[in-house]
Amino acid sequence: MTEAEVIELVGIHGANAITSFTVYISFTFGFLATAHFVGASLTSAQTIVATVLYWVAAASATACHALFNQIVFATLESSPTLLDDLPLMQGAVWVWGMVFIELSGIAASTYFMWSVRHPAAK
Repeated sequence: MTEAEVIELVGIHGANAITSFTVYISFTFGFLATAHFVGASLTSAQTIVATVLYWVAAASATACHALFNQIVFATLESSPTLLDDLPLMQGAVWVWGMVFIELSGIAASTYFMWSVRHPAAK
């Protein structure tokens, strides 16, 4: 593969990774908005359904984000390019760092829904 082909593939798969992250953010915002505006009035069954759907959707987006990031860095490892010298092109940081951040967001969002449904005693 030529250097130009590697850089083109990195751009394509990098765009896919960003799209997956955008989908994750959209699901998370939707879940948090739902929790904020109607969470207290949802039944237990509705809360469980919404939470499980959110977990599946957000975890799927997280997995896709990680996959496309892995493809980017595997492509970069296949042939040397001018991108190799960029300090931000650290595969493990992007793949596992973003997975950690997104899973933390899922946990925090779930806690937010719980806190809306179980307000502290006043």
